[in-house]
Amino acid sequence: IELAYEPEAIVKGMGGRTSIDPRGGMLFIFPTPGYRQFVMRDCLTPIDIAFLDSRGVVLSTYTMEVEDPQREGEDAMAYERRLTKYPSRYRALFVLETAAGTWDALGVEEGDQIGFNVEVLKKLAR
Repeated sequence: IELAYEPEAIVKGMGGRTSIDPRGGMLFIFPTPGYRQFVMRDCLTPIDIAFLDSRGVVLSTYTMEVEDPQREGEDAMAYERRLTKYPSRYRALFVLETAAGTWDALGVEEGDQIGFNVEVLKKLAR
């Protein structure tokens, strides 16, 4: 799992990827819990996303489908406005993205806890 905790890495996310290793993904780490909203900006493969609280408990999950790329002549603001928004619904500290179908294959549901060293990860995002 790749870690994204610096602002540039968080914004880029999995943008530009044409595939995701079935055993990999990206964990986004934020400095404080908050209401999060993710989009499929420039990502060319479907993604499963899970918003997690400060203990690693799953708050919400989605399968994000590939969106049409930014069109010729379309400004960045118009592109962002038309992308589907995927909200955390609750205050999330972590967001975990994996290949589409991962959550179903593993039986991950809201309320499940994802096991990782939360305290070490929290120290990365400052």
